[in-house]
Amino acid sequence: MLLRRRGEPHALSPTELSRGLMLSSGGLSKLVERLEARGLVVRTPDQNDGRGVVVALTPAGRELQEAAIEAHVVNETELLGPLSAGARDEVNRVLRTLLVAFEGNAGRMRPGGVRA
Repeated sequence: MLLRRRGEPHALSPTELSRGLMLSSGGLSKLVERLEARGLVVRTPDQNDGRGVVVALTPAGRELQEAAIEAHVVNETELLGPLSAGARDEVNRVLRTLLVAFEGNAGRMRPGGVRA
């Protein structure tokens, strides 16, 4: 999702990816290797920095993300369908509050609630 949210050309540096995904550089390298082996991402030279690379979605990666988003929308509709419009708005408001708080703590909190 992080690459897709970036917009065209759906590419980020490894440093930007590791920050956004809260992964170590080693963890990110392993993830990118697996995704690259599946044809979902590709590493290319960074046009702004000849020493660096960027990780970009391939067409297959974009297709997979589109399918995942469509499935997510279906699940969300099924999950929230029984709620009134007002209740859905309230759930949205609460989740937005949590997301803002989480993003404000990015890098300081680790999975499981253990502070770094």
